[in-house]
Amino acid sequence: MTYSREEQETILRFDSVERVWVAWSAFQPHIRKLTKIAGAPINPEYDGERVISGRWTLKEKNVRIIAERILTPEQREAIAKRLSTGGNTDQTQDEDDEGEDGD
Repeated sequence: MTYSREEQETILRFDSVERVWVAWSAFQPHIRKLTKIAGAPINPEYDGERVISGRWTLKEKNVRIIAERILTPEQREAIAKRLSTGGNTDQTQDEDDEGEDGD
């Protein structure tokens, strides 16, 4: 048995007494990530040899809840420029370094 698209979900619950996250998932990309982070699931459900749902216990620091980052056009342009130069924002430094090798 596999879960339909409508039934595939991931549920996270924080246990404030134990200070751990408990995750249940029937969504394959999350199952793979949870297994990679926390190991084999507790009480897995199988379809043949494939895990189709399970429960995992995660450390408190394994889950982060963050606000979406909204960039201005200027910030996007600055990031694109940094990426195009490989993160080197000072092009003249490379030229100066080449001159020092010859001394």
